[in-house]
Amino acid sequence: MNKILFYGILLIFFLAGCSHTNKNELNEIVINENVFSEHSQFFSNYGWHIKTPYSEKTEIINYYPERIESLKLSGLDLEQYKGKEVKTTSYVLEEEQINGDKVYVTIYEIDGEIIGGTGALENWTPGGFSLNDKKRLIEDKVISE
Repeated sequence: MNKILFYGILLIFFLAGCSHTNKNELNEIVINENVFSEHSQFFSNYGWHIKTPYSEKTEIINYYPERIESLKLSGLDLEQYKGKEVKTTSYVLEEEQINGDKVYVTIYEIDGEIIGGTGALENWTPGGFSLNDKKRLIEDKVISE
């Protein structure tokens, strides 16, 4: 009986160990080199510098009015794209907040064509900003130069 209990517990630990997923593996996004170059150029036109890819997803633009308005305040008007499929790719930037937190940018594409982008500050609510706001964020001492 003790052997069965021992092997049962050992099996549980083994199975639990096999199901462990490294958190860093979940965010490993592979971006095509040409796409990465195009995205990098898009953001550099605003003065931003991509460090690493963060996330990528495709969804239908069927956002709540509050989200549409929030994105509009961040410089991206998606009103005309409602009901269309959009691909979003987010990146961590080389630029950082003064406190060391990350700065993110997201690019929006429909049918392979870039329609715009937004930025976001880690640990800020709502934290969204227009890609044109880099100078203001530096002057307000939110991000470092």
